[in-house]
Amino acid sequence: MQQDISADVLVLGLGPVGIGILRSLRKCGGIRIFGVVLDPETEKGRFTRLCTVLHWANPKYREDEFIRTLIQWAEDREKVIVFTTRDEEVHLLARYADILPFNILYYRNSSQMVRCLDDKALANDLAQSCGLTTPRSYLITQRESPDKFRFPGIIKPTAIPPKGFPDKNFLVEDMDALHSALDTYPCLINRSILQEYIPGDDDQVYQCTALIGKQGNMRGSIEIRKLRQYPVGRGIACFAHTLRHKELSDLCGVLARKSGITGLISVEFKKDMRDGQWVFIEANLRMPGYNSVFSCTGTNLAYLYISDLLDKDTIAVENEKEYYWMREELDLSNVVNKKVNITISEWFKYLLRTDAFAFWHRTDPMPGMVNLFQMAKSFLNHVKRRFFSK
Repeated sequence: MQQDISADVLVLGLGPVGIGILRSLRKCGGIRIFGVVLDPETEKGRFTRLCTVLHWANPKYREDEFIRTLIQWAEDREKVIVFTTRDEEVHLLARYADILPFNILYYRNSSQMVRCLDDKALANDLAQSCGLTTPRSYLITQRESPDKFRFPGIIKPTAIPPKGFPDKNFLVEDMDALHSALDTYPCLINRSILQEYIPGDDDQVYQCTALIGKQGNMRGSIEIRKLRQYPVGRGIACFAHTLRHKELSDLCGVLARKSGITGLISVEFKKDMRDGQWVFIEANLRMPGYNSVFSCTGTNLAYLYISDLLDKDTIAVENEKEYYWMREELDLSNVVNKKVNITISEWFKYLLRTDAFAFWHRTDPMPGMVNLFQMAKSFLNHVKRRFFSK
């Protein structure tokens, strides 16, 4: 049950993650919400009317200026609850935890622990130490793969992808493909891992997002099952649905409890089709991109985040119903480029059954309208390329 809370809330970033947080908080009384645009080229949420929009320096490039602005903005406010939406700001707030005043409220995990979960190699080791099953992974230090490595494999940068790397990861089918990738992107050597690809389609990938309270207890969790990813087989969710899955929630709780992490944690697992085991893939200390669907459920993690930081008692309501979410332009891209085996007409059926979208919402239409325009432009360019290539 929600109660009115008087607080200033600052959402750092207005991409899909930030928009989802705004939607979860739109009916919460007493909360004054501010959203910070960090990348005006990509953040469609800059057109939202669900918050007061601020434009600050992008901390990727002007870190000191960003921190000064944050401190100055918060100094005249009694308490400011901060949500991060990108991994960069999770690291940033962990590094500056000792100098940020304590009226700026967030979960102050150590910088070492944040790096440990974000670094793909260290996260695997941590998950193993907590008793979770992980894929075989090796730091890429040379052109040769370890003995008995079972291809296909995924090349994953250990932290933020190096400059020039085209995506968050890279699938290689054999040794020749590995050599070709390292020749093309030598920046990967000593900065990435080669990880065993766990057999199974995209719909065997699941995620649990949980809030671990200041006292170390799980305040609430929401599980989702991916139905499609972008890129297919190795990317982010672009079509998914919620479900109640206590086993995943328990695994997420084991990782959080044994590592000492507090706050938001989103953990991805894949079911290994060879033996039915849940395999840990990765974890992030923030809301996931699909969190717009969370506002459909009875477990409002954004509200629980605020109430826990303010020491308010709230109860999370568990939902058994499935709610569907879609990142519109990426899912359509899969269909148009024939990356998935469905037709445009089938995709429209999925569209109609979707409960929440990354950008579109009836009470806040501008981000969705901008995205729709960009989708139409991209689709026409695709048709044009196909027509003139014949």
